[in-house]
Amino acid sequence: MRRATATRGSGRGAAHMLDTESPVKRFVRRNLVGLAGLCVIGLAAALAAALATWSVTDPSLNHATSEPVRNALGTPGAILSDLLMQSIGLATAVFLVPVVLWGWRLLAGKPMRIAGRRILFWFTGTLLAAGAVAALPVPDTWPLPTGLGGFLGDAMQYLPQKLTQNMAPGTAMIIGSIGLGLPAVFLLIAAGGWFGKARVEEDPLPMPAKGKRPPVQPQLFDDEDEDDDNDTSR
Repeated sequence: MRRATATRGSGRGAAHMLDTESPVKRFVRRNLVGLAGLCVIGLAAALAAALATWSVTDPSLNHATSEPVRNALGTPGAILSDLLMQSIGLATAVFLVPVVLWGWRLLAGKPMRIAGRRILFWFTGTLLAAGAVAALPVPDTWPLPTGLGGFLGDAMQYLPQKLTQNMAPGTAMIIGSIGLGLPAVFLLIAAGGWFGKARVEEDPLPMPAKGKRPPVQPQLFDDEDEDDDNDTSR
């Protein structure tokens, strides 16, 4: 005969067996987290569509026109995409990478905390990406008065250009783009939570007082009957 007894246990297995959360609540919470992730991905897709259909002839904060709006999101999308293009230029291609990664993790049912460090990584990585793109030569068809990285990219390239002004143009371009591009990729991926594993926070056991035994955390498992154990020990 087998029965369930209690013994000491610790770790993820014991925490899982002691989990008293209702299956219905767990199901609802998981689906709400997935729905939030789907909304985040949808928002990123909408902004990507606005950036993909950006046109310098669309109305913006510094350009008034009566021409029809070509942007996929209409006038709001034209204004927002113009602000991003003028500030970071072609770095908008990687600007949304952390947002997509956040949405993907939520959609997979993995709640995450968007802490200030991730926001800092996102902001810094975007600036470095704009600086890396600004090191590339500007084609004649580029419609903006700034470089390919916008005015923020031009500001980020100020110091690298000073350091490489005595080098050949091709060498200076490679150093300026790779020197800023590699840290930008690392920071943007880190901002999306790609590196490292999420920690499972568990409530620590209270510290025992002097002269007292530490508290015992029970764990259920199947054990043999005491009679069988006694026979075996003999």
